[in-house]
Amino acid sequence: EPAPVRAVAAPRPQPARPEPAPPVERPVPSGPPIPVAIATSGGWAQVSVDGVGVGNTPLRVPLAPGRHTVVLVPGSGGAPIRRTIEVGPGHSNRLHVAL
Repeated sequence: EPAPVRAVAAPRPQPARPEPAPPVERPVPSGPPIPVAIATSGGWAQVSVDGVGVGNTPLRVPLAPGRHTVVLVPGSGGAPIRRTIEVGPGHSNRLHVAL
């Protein structure tokens, strides 16, 4: 007599892992450079924007729309002052720092 057949549950399929979403790319603002006024009170400062020296305060410097890092080094000495600015429509396009 043949051996009894035992029912075996079929293996459950593993749920498919979702594909990772591609990184979201923020659009890079474009457009002509916009003049940005950079000024200080309490003395003057050497100014660099995105690592490039642009002059001493007060000054106006044309910058492309978008985010920029401004570093001011007080002429009287002291620690550099770092600011991040957003340039473009809807932003003040001015930076004033008290030294």
